[in-house]
Amino acid sequence: MHAPHPVTLPPCLPPNPFGLSSLHREEPEAGEGAAKNEATRKAKKLFNEESSKKGMKALIECGAVEETPEDVAKYLHETPGLNKKHIGEYLGEHTDFHKGVVLAYLKLQDFTGLDFDKALRSYLWGFRLPGESQKIDRLMEQVSVVVPYDGWKGRWGLGGAVGGSAEDGGLLGDDC
Repeated sequence: MHAPHPVTLPPCLPPNPFGLSSLHREEPEAGEGAAKNEATRKAKKLFNEESSKKGMKALIECGAVEETPEDVAKYLHETPGLNKKHIGEYLGEHTDFHKGVVLAYLKLQDFTGLDFDKALRSYLWGFRLPGESQKIDRLMEQVSVVVPYDGWKGRWGLGGAVGGSAEDGGLLGDDC
């Protein structure tokens, strides 16, 4: 019997078949990854327990999130375990950057083929509406910017009617 030949992996594949992430980014130096993970954990805790603005600032400073509306939106949309109330508070802030985050957050979702109420509920599923009516208004205003481009223009009219439609549909609650 012949001894089996050792299998060699091509240089583009990592020796660990589960280490695929190492193909796409450089590995941190020893200790650097653990420090970044700890900083990210603390920043996420700050976001969840104290202040969404301070927490997001810490997440950006530790390198967990890039300071772009698209990256912040992706983090808020895809990161499990974030406080939904704080996500809503963050999205409802009144700055151009936050408006960009809301637009990017909306663009991460696929509303194709959904009725208006189902699409709106899908949008609102990822966060809890803030208690402040101005913040709710800002969140709905951004929906009205995106809605016509998602194929709803012919079914519900111009996007400016979205806020009224949401209130009429009882989706925003009685305390708005």
